[in-house]
Amino acid sequence: MKIICYWIILTQIGYAINLYPLPSSFFHSIRLSPYYGIARFKSLDLNGIGGQTKNNHEVIGLGITWGKPFQGLGVNYQVLGSSVISPIGNDLKKSRLNLNALKLRWFVPIIDDGAGQMSVFGSWGSFFGHASVHQQSESQGILSIKERYVTGMLVDAGVTFGYKLNPDWSLFIEALYQVSYDEKATTLLSVKTAPLVELTGAKLKLGTSLRL
Repeated sequence: MKIICYWIILTQIGYAINLYPLPSSFFHSIRLSPYYGIARFKSLDLNGIGGQTKNNHEVIGLGITWGKPFQGLGVNYQVLGSSVISPIGNDLKKSRLNLNALKLRWFVPIIDDGAGQMSVFGSWGSFFGHASVHQQSESQGILSIKERYVTGMLVDAGVTFGYKLNPDWSLFIEALYQVSYDEKATTLLSVKTAPLVELTGAKLKLGTSLRL
């Protein structure tokens, strides 16, 4: 029921868009694709600043495409967050990682039988975010704080399987493998340090595609 309500709201908002002299057909061909997924990366352990994270990570994101679903050019935005609290004797350590990724993606359709769809895709983009490790105790408060800004570049390739519920609404499952490069880390004073994270790994995502 909630998904149906969201779809109705998004549809009404989409048809209300009017940025004349740009053609309304451009905006009414936009498709929004929110998704949820699981990712496993090569290195997000924050060892460089004495922290740790989980091996598997939950991701949420939003894709934007134009025209038919799972075809042509699109933009993909993703958020990943991780928080781990671990004991150190009578003290504790809080490790946090918040990452954002932004990519351009190109879909190539392979199969479209009217209901089922299959497309392969490739993407290129970047990631950016913040990592921190806080060590504290109940008696002495915060003992140490280490923080880093992290950035890097991303490329990926994968496949999408979609099922068309109606001309405006599709469901999909997506699998991809991602490679990161040119990773960098800096302190809050912009001093370069050794890279912390490497976002090379696999993802599996479930989502829906809605036309405005």
